Amino acid sequence: MLDEGRKNQCSFKSGSVELVAGCGNKSKKLATTIIDVKKKLQAQGQTGFKFIISGHTDSSGDAVKNKELSARRAQVMVKELIAQGVDSGDIEAIGMGSDNMLVKPGDTAAKKAKNRRYEVQVRF
Repeated sequence: MLDEGRKNQCSFKSGSVELVAGCGNKSKKLATTIIDVKKKLQAQGQTGFKFIISGHTDSSGDAVKNKELSARRAQVMVKELIAQGVDSGDIEAIGMGSDNMLVKPGDTAAKKAKNRRYEVQVRF
C-alpha cells in the first residue's frame, strides 16, 4: 500500500490543506487499489482491518501546528477517497507532523515538498 500511495501521490500547497491541481485521477487510482485490496483480504478471510491514511508535513514551522496540519491533510485525502468509492468505515486519518520524514534532511524546497505527503497502510 505504501508503494501505491507514493505512485498516486497528491501534493498539498505549503502550509495548507489545499490539494494542487491534478489530483483527481491519482485519488481515483488509489481508491481503486484500496477497494481491490479490501476484496483480496476478505477473500482470504481477513477481518478487522482498516486502511490508515497518515498525513505528513515538512519540518518548517511549529511542531504542534504541523501535527494539526498533517491530520487535516489526512482527513482531506480520506474525504477524497470516500468520494471515489472507498467505504467510510474502512478508512481512518491520522496526523504525523514531521515525525516521519521521507527525505532527510529536509533542507531544500524539493526535499520539503517530498515530505509534505500522505501514506496508506493497512492496520490489522
